[in-house]
Amino acid sequence: MNILDGIYRYLQSKTALTDLLGTGDSFKVFPQIVPEQSASLPYVTYAITDREDIEHLGGASNLSDFYISFEIYGSVISDRTNIGTALRNILHTRQNVVLTDSNGNTTTLEYASLRKDYQGTKNPPTGTETDIMCRTMNFMALIRETVPTLP
Repeated sequence: MNILDGIYRYLQSKTALTDLLGTGDSFKVFPQIVPEQSASLPYVTYAITDREDIEHLGGASNLSDFYISFEIYGSVISDRTNIGTALRNILHTRQNVVLTDSNGNTTTLEYASLRKDYQGTKNPPTGTETDIMCRTMNFMALIRETVPTLP
């Protein structure tokens, strides 16, 4: 299961985001980096910044804590505010969401919670020197995965 792809497809199905960031191939949410040709503002990048597999006395469980960071870039404050509000409403305290990647593999997002929310300005990842509005939102997500069994 590709977690980043599953999150992308889940977010792409939410009109609160598609109204702000486009639809289909024009949906401006990018895993990890922004493709050069798609750098018009506003847009969102996201990445898994950490993962911790949960174990118990019987061995590995099928739960993992994922830490997912979203960076919102916009030319005006309302971009980071509106997109951030939509992301928060879509993900914060969300439970039992089935994520499906492009290959049809599924996993369950058991729970997601906003942990940190920073707002400010910074140079965009496209390399220009003009500061733009930025908001970084860090979520903790408990994701249920299939644990491989050995023969």
